[in-house]
Amino acid sequence: MAKVAKRILREKHNLTHKVSKFQPKEGDLVIVKGESKNRGTWPLAVVNETFVGRDGVIRGVELKTGKGILERPVQQFYPLEFACDTRPNVNLNNLNPGATEFRSN
Repeated sequence: MAKVAKRILREKHNLTHKVSKFQPKEGDLVIVKGESKNRGTWPLAVVNETFVGRDGVIRGVELKTGKGILERPVQQFYPLEFACDTRPNVNLNNLNPGATEFRSN
C-alpha cells in the first residue's frame, strides 16, 4: 500500500511542478548524481554556466562544488527547491582586512 501511495504522490508532483521540464539557470542549487546509491552522500553544487545545444535546449552545465568545478549533462543532477542569489560582479576590494574573525558560541 505504501509503495502505491509514494508512486501516486511522485506522479502528481511531476504533473503539478513539471519536474521533467526543469531548465537550470545560473545560481540554481542542485544535487549531483554520484555512484553511491545513498543520496545523502551525493555532493551539492551551484550552477555556474549553462551550455545550450544546437536546438536551443540546455544540454549541460558547469557546476561548482566544494571540491572544484564539474561539467555534467542535465540528466546527471537534480534541482533543489530553492536557488542561490548570485552577484557576479562582487568587488572584493571593499572588504575590511582589519575585521575580527567570527566565531560561533
